[in-house]
Amino acid sequence: MSILKEKIKGLANTVWRGIQRFPLTVAFAFALTVCMMILDWKGYHGISKEWKFFMIWYPATGIALSLSLSLWLEEHKGKWGYLLASALIHIAWIGVSVLLMRSYDMLGYAPYIYVIAALVATLVISLLVLSFFSDRTDVAFWNFSLHFIGAVCTAFIVSGIVCGGLELLVVGIEKLFGVFISSHCYSNIAIICFCLLAPVLLIQGVPGGAQKHDAQPMEMSRLIENSVTKLFTPIAIAYFVTLYCYAAKILFTWQLPDGWVSWLVTASMAAFVILFMLVYPYREKASRSASGWNRKAVQIITRWMPILMLPLLLLMSIGIARRISDYGITILRLYLVAFNIWCYAVCIVLIIKRNAGILWIPVSFILAFAVLTLLPVNVSTYVRKNLTSKVTAILQDNGWEGKAMGDDEYGIFLSTLDSSVSHQLDSRIDYLKRQFSRQSVKDIIDTGVLTGRIPEHVFEDGKDDNVEIHRYRSILGSTSFNLPANASRIRMYDEHVDLDKDCIKDEILTVQLPVISDKTDKKGDYLTLMYEFRIPLQQLRALENEMTPDNIAKDDFSHAISYTGTLVDTQDIDAPAKVILFLDTFHLRHDGKEGYFGVTGPLFLID
Repeated sequence: MSILKEKIKGLANTVWRGIQRFPLTVAFAFALTVCMMILDWKGYHGISKEWKFFMIWYPATGIALSLSLSLWLEEHKGKWGYLLASALIHIAWIGVSVLLMRSYDMLGYAPYIYVIAALVATLVISLLVLSFFSDRTDVAFWNFSLHFIGAVCTAFIVSGIVCGGLELLVVGIEKLFGVFISSHCYSNIAIICFCLLAPVLLIQGVPGGAQKHDAQPMEMSRLIENSVTKLFTPIAIAYFVTLYCYAAKILFTWQLPDGWVSWLVTASMAAFVILFMLVYPYREKASRSASGWNRKAVQIITRWMPILMLPLLLLMSIGIARRISDYGITILRLYLVAFNIWCYAVCIVLIIKRNAGILWIPVSFILAFAVLTLLPVNVSTYVRKNLTSKVTAILQDNGWEGKAMGDDEYGIFLSTLDSSVSHQLDSRIDYLKRQFSRQSVKDIIDTGVLTGRIPEHVFEDGKDDNVEIHRYRSILGSTSFNLPANASRIRMYDEHVDLDKDCIKDEILTVQLPVISDKTDKKGDYLTLMYEFRIPLQQLRALENEMTPDNIAKDDFSHAISYTGTLVDTQDIDAPAKVILFLDTFHLRHDGKEGYFGVTGPLFLID
């Protein structure tokens, strides 16, 4: 009994020392736990979405920030200047969190997504590097990083086991004793385990004192050693061989590389950097004592891979240039250009300086990413300005009056342009709207106008006979629209019709839809009149493709899309010459020979 008591006392002392070492980190973890429990019990009612974000974002990121700054201050104990700098960083982070909270509605768009990614990446890398800038070698940084990553994995695995065990216990109590237990009990157990217990366990595993700056390489286990040299290295070599074979094909056929090759080169570069950092402490040891393949693998990684990467990076550069030339600039392509330049720099430095460390590699990557993302003039602002100027130029060159266009006006305007120009204009407006919100194109098109409706090219007959397009979620939604001129009656239309092989040509669906007339025949039965509609398939595809979780979250999927049907056969009666159908849901299926088309929506009869 005394032995158990001593073990419990020793464990409690260890936990208490960790809390004393990182009190602010534990305070943030406790705050996150309380905030999550409040949100859970209130059921997300009565709290604005902005405050919900702040209640999760600030304490969660505060855990990482406080831990990073505490590790940094351990290197400068008793220096008031560093304490003041730490306090100012915390205050600045509150300001950043408030700015993000006030911009909550924009957080789903590309510029803010990259901002959040840059902030989180900076926090994570600061945890690992701030304490080691003054060290002579990067071995201590390497050891600390492995210890820290291991502590994170251990903390969350243990927390997950504890959470599962406690929830199973609660289930047992509920089943065995017939006690009703609220679902909040289960969620609160998970919150306490992952928001409070996991950070407390994590700080116990963060190296401190002499262990923090231990410059002796950790012994690599046989499993990790064999995985690096006999599994991961051959896979990386396979990437290199594949890309060099592709380069030979390009030279033989004398054609430009496919833009997709950039992703394979990126994967090869990532594999090389990870392998280089993993074997860093063992380079000299492997060259002296390792035998056989292990020594060769280390030599391939440290000596030959930086050289072999350079031609592949040139291939990547050509592929990126081709994509930009064919399709224009995007945010992702500019980041890819910056990554390509960074890769050149890393490889050249490692070729010139054989004994280069590793700390500068992740630091330079995150620094470049942060500079390109967080400065007032950044990749996103440049792309938006560039595309907006190009869109405005196309509009002005083709007689745009300078007023925001409705859906019908936009469609008519696009129809007056050449197919390549209309696709270029429509795709750029669609990109601006999707990446930068509707506000970025509010001076060009009205809210609710469907973009992305113009195909890049018209498919040749027979190239793809199978067509399957549908959208069951309301297209109209809560969108308001003006009643068509001279509309005399309205009906809620819901109809399915069969299609023959000639209904789809040049990406246009030509379909005759039945409309029951107010007129009767001699028998007193209401006449059914046929109206012919011409519907672009790309427009239907655009309506289907926009039903993504992102667009639904932004409430950016409702439109007033209408089609005009002309009367096919008057049957010598007085009938509306045309009708206007506003699309609400649809389902089109065609295999090249036959199919069907179902459609619902309000139908207006025009006198």
